Amino acid sequence: MSEETEDAARTAPRAVIRSLVAAGAIGFLILVLSVMAIPDITAGQLTTEGLPYVVTTVLGNTVGHIMIVAVTIAVFVCSLAIQAWTARTVLAMGRENDLPGGQWLGRTNHHGVPVNATLAVTGIGLLILIVNLNNPKAFNVVVALGIVLIYLAYLGATLVGLKKRLGGWPEEPASSGLFTLRKPWGMVVNIVAVIYGGVMLVNLAWPRAEFYGTEWYQQYAVVIFVPVLIVAGLCYRAATRNRADAIDADIDPEPEALTA
Repeated sequence: MSEETEDAARTAPRAVIRSLVAAGAIGFLILVLSVMAIPDITAGQLTTEGLPYVVTTVLGNTVGHIMIVAVTIAVFVCSLAIQAWTARTVLAMGRENDLPGGQWLGRTNHHGVPVNATLAVTGIGLLILIVNLNNPKAFNVVVALGIVLIYLAYLGATLVGLKKRLGGWPEEPASSGLFTLRKPWGMVVNIVAVIYGGVMLVNLAWPRAEFYGTEWYQQYAVVIFVPVLIVAGLCYRAATRNRADAIDADIDPEPEALTA
């Protein structure tokens, strides 16, 4: 979203830090207060209903369900924001021909709206919801897969950042007012981020029946799908790059009409 942010080099990093601190503090308070409010810590509903059980138990059915409806609306709005972000990402990758059907996905209508990318993202989401119907273990796999892919993207960014830092990046700005952790804290945070990302990837993808289910395809779905997706993406990237290089090689940089 920093593309629409004024003076993003100064404001975006500080906004990210403020949002992380606020989300962490609020999330911590919610967890602590929820645990304190649980009337029976051994209740079986905690494992099946989670926080909604705590809300309805403490506030009563009427007020509790009103609160749950409000939370549901908030989650729906957040989902729309994620859908818009995903459609924007698909549009950008389509324009760069980094996705199959990139020319179609990279188009916008006369209002500049990425209709094709939005329809594609919506269709994939609907297919996932259909698979999840009456299949809670499949839902766990889909959620874990989404989180693993997010952590994989973060790990890729932090690895690239660490490589650049080891090469001397960034040079300390004199007095430009840009955000910087300054040496050596930037390197320390970068190393911690890489270690944390790697540990979380292993933790989330580790096959275990308690979370994924007892069937082998449930436990190993993430372990199998993520490498297959990475290999497929690399193959597609290599194929499109080779095709682009071949097209560039066929173009005569100095046509006879211009050199005559």
